[in-house]
Amino acid sequence: MIRDCSALPGRGDEVAALENVAGRPVLVVLRGVAGAGKTAVLGAVRKKWHERGMKIIHVSFSAGDSGECGVPAVLAAFHAEFGTRCDTKLAAVNRLCSSEDTGSSPSDPALFTELTRLFGALRQSGPAAVVFDDLHAVPDSGFTIAAARYAGCTVLAACRDEEAVEPTLLSALADQVVDLRPLTDGEIDELLADRGPVDPAVAPALRAALGSLRGNPGAVLAVRDELERAGRLVPVRGVRCLADPTAPIALPPGHERVRQVTRLPEPAPALAALVGVAGTIPVDDLLRLAETAGWEPAACGRATDRLVAAGVLGCDERGELFVPCPALATAVLNTLGERTHAIHAMVAGHLLHGDSAFEVEPLAGPEVRSEPDVVARLCREAARISPAASATRWYRTALAHCAASGPGPDSGRVLGLGRDPDTGRGRGPGSGPGPGLGLGPGSGFGPGSGRDSGPGPGPGPDTGSGSGPGPDSGRVLGLGLGRDPDTGPGPGPGPGPGPGPGSGPGLGLGPDAGPGPGRGPGPSPDTGPDPDPDRDRDRDRDPGLGPRPGSGPDPSPDPGRVSDLTRSLLRLLVRIGRHDWLPEVVAEVVADGVPAGLEYELAVAAALGALHTGIPVTSAVAAELAVDPAGRPPLEFAGLWFDGREAMSLDGFVAAFGAFRLGGAPDAAPMRDQLEIWAGRHDLVALFGFLFGAEYGVPEGGPLALYHRVITGYHRGEWAEVLSAVRVLELSGQPTTPAHSQARLLAAEIQACEGEFELAAEWLAAAGGSPFPAIATWAETGLLWRSGRLHEAVDAGWRGYEKAAAAAERGNPIGMHWLLVRLTMLESEAGGVERLAELRTLARKWYRRYGGRRLQMADLMVTSLVERDFASARAAVEVVRNHDNQSELMRACLIASSSADEPRPWLHEAYDIARRLGGDLLRMTIKARMRERGVAPPRRHLASADLSATELRIIALIRQGLTNRQIAGALRISEKTVESHLTRLFAKTGCRSRLDLATASIEGRLTVAGLDRNGTA
Repeated sequence: MIRDCSALPGRGDEVAALENVAGRPVLVVLRGVAGAGKTAVLGAVRKKWHERGMKIIHVSFSAGDSGECGVPAVLAAFHAEFGTRCDTKLAAVNRLCSSEDTGSSPSDPALFTELTRLFGALRQSGPAAVVFDDLHAVPDSGFTIAAARYAGCTVLAACRDEEAVEPTLLSALADQVVDLRPLTDGEIDELLADRGPVDPAVAPALRAALGSLRGNPGAVLAVRDELERAGRLVPVRGVRCLADPTAPIALPPGHERVRQVTRLPEPAPALAALVGVAGTIPVDDLLRLAETAGWEPAACGRATDRLVAAGVLGCDERGELFVPCPALATAVLNTLGERTHAIHAMVAGHLLHGDSAFEVEPLAGPEVRSEPDVVARLCREAARISPAASATRWYRTALAHCAASGPGPDSGRVLGLGRDPDTGRGRGPGSGPGPGLGLGPGSGFGPGSGRDSGPGPGPGPDTGSGSGPGPDSGRVLGLGLGRDPDTGPGPGPGPGPGPGPGSGPGLGLGPDAGPGPGRGPGPSPDTGPDPDPDRDRDRDRDPGLGPRPGSGPDPSPDPGRVSDLTRSLLRLLVRIGRHDWLPEVVAEVVADGVPAGLEYELAVAAALGALHTGIPVTSAVAAELAVDPAGRPPLEFAGLWFDGREAMSLDGFVAAFGAFRLGGAPDAAPMRDQLEIWAGRHDLVALFGFLFGAEYGVPEGGPLALYHRVITGYHRGEWAEVLSAVRVLELSGQPTTPAHSQARLLAAEIQACEGEFELAAEWLAAAGGSPFPAIATWAETGLLWRSGRLHEAVDAGWRGYEKAAAAAERGNPIGMHWLLVRLTMLESEAGGVERLAELRTLARKWYRRYGGRRLQMADLMVTSLVERDFASARAAVEVVRNHDNQSELMRACLIASSSADEPRPWLHEAYDIARRLGGDLLRMTIKARMRERGVAPPRRHLASADLSATELRIIALIRQGLTNRQIAGALRISEKTVESHLTRLFAKTGCRSRLDLATASIEGRLTVAGLDRNGTA
């Protein structure tokens, strides 16, 4: 519940309506769910009434023991407000309450009379009001409220609108009922920003986690406070950001909704957590789940009814239970402690032992009960699920039960991938041994184990043969994963055994193998039903088909196949984008002794895990893997990345990871050209994706994923997204990497374009000794130039160019195109004719040396500026337009406008791009250029996105005929603030008066007059 009586966004209409009943003998009931902001609204109304000189008594029934009808709370409120001045009347009421004969019964007329006299005393010197809060805390609050109403006071009573607690009779007797609606997304954004700026990604994350409670201000503030307490809402450059945004968000453990669930008798809390883990559960599955869990079916049914009635669970039209508020499910799961393991095992066990109608990504690892055929059944369940990323969790669980034989008690740790359900982190070495997979003869997972096949996305038939002893050793893990995570089965044959009935394409990932069709003793997605219904009989005759479920334990594993199995697992994790699991797997393998021939794959996996998580490879792992020369390049690449003093080398990248690519390192010229483009952006996610193709899964979180958002957002012109990602990147991984450095420089450039010079300087300073001297100089000169220090910018530009040229001579020309264009623009404005000619020569020199689209663009732009050549400018625009870089396109259009006979279309396009980018200073600069060339700013129809929520409300209230003062009261802002908003609206829309604004809004002809975000010309 919100106890803060300060301004609450979205409640202005309610406050205004309640303020208007002041002094009238009426009963007004304020209704809302828990956390809707009733107490805050009451506080705002009391403040307004105090300003009118009214006497007010505030009675809170939740403060201590309020008795059956709340009389003790009334006495406490009067004593707190008036002290001893009304002791006589208080004593009379207190005496009746204390009497054993009468008590404080609602049927006691004497008590009602004395209460009426007590409330009536308030009105002796003027209008009086009694405000009741938390009516749900007493059984019969109507007795006390009726006395206040009968005394002629203005009575305002707040209650919950849940059917179980709301006094419906009181609402029926009320003169007016005011309901508190859920807040809109815009109002929630304002609420979150009441303590200062909040990153734009925070509100959507909270709304997604809160679900049905997304519009509940109490829940929003409770989660915000919990995130701050947990250190997950952290200020970065004055803006609070969500650290670890992929981690689940939970309601606080003390939140009323959480307590409501945990106070229910079992199995209600466990059932709520179970549905949260599963996502959805068909009602028809409840009886089978109850049987699996050992719950009494009737108790399970009653618990379900209670949870649905309380809104904890929902039931859709398909008869599937779900949790409307994911944050609630997460919080309940967190309260279960060690029982969460049982919840996970219950979900997985139920799915494995029956024909369940629901699909779920199991979180159970080793918690699944070990049975002789558990691995086979886990793999069959995985084959049933699509896409592969979901199925992989089942395979991970299966692998957690695979104990590879070998010397020592910990030999089974190599596949211990069980993750702690409470923390989401790996359990560490030794956590996942289970029953053996059985890779020996007769296991069902060895060579020649299946008959039905389906296509997989492998590179072709020539890459399907695995290396190692025997012709089929590369096919050791045919786990039905030869599917594209997004599109399903893909093209390209390649051998790989399938896991069993229902299996799809096999993984088949030996050292040289491409994922190809699965071969499993069951129907594949492409071949239809199983042609052989007598499989169980065949299993008894053919050991290659594996044991029949329940027929006995799997045979002991073949130690010679551990390397192939581990290799396949590493590639599988890379393919589904779970790079964060790689360090754990590698550490376990290294701890048990590096298998011969696996050094390179393990080194690549260790490097990939480190790069994607932002945590360097541990010295122990690095030392073991660097013994073999093949493992050194990936480890050295990762080490240089975290060192951060040198820019990435494309040759070093290919040397480190090229051999991991199915088909070998790239050598074709077109592939090298594309890699050069992505390397120029230093975007490792794009590089890995292009190098590995479908075998690389794009990560959802981590520093590389954030930097990928920075780079793609900057080129697309999504500057707000860029700044958001840069802030979160500051909280992710080791801060010395080239990704962090370049992200800070781009943030400095964006903030300088927005006129935020202090923030731009902070980002520039944070970049420090960047490995990108050209980009650093480009950002520095941009800040100096836009802050009015042109000649300082020119001097800094030439000093920085010397460092950038030295880096380019060493093979690092990254950002040189930006610097050359900016330096030319600065010299052109400063009138440096001789230097302009020099820049023309330098641009041609670097383009001839390195080639590429970026330096070609720079050569054309510099030529246009120096020689006033419109043809070069137009060519530069086309080069940039074909490669979707909005920032560069805007600059190219500006340069084209300086030499074009008709500058209007070029300036309008540049202005439109600047508007989308969000840089106020950019728009002002372009408008100044328009005035110089006699071009009018573009006008367009106004959209809701162009106006803030407050501006939209002001326009709506003006259309209703409200005065500025009335608008101020409705919005709970000052009249001066309303006038400021109107001034900005007039400037933004070109309207000259309130009437003009209202008329234009009604007729749908509001336009934007080409002004900046502050409404200034």
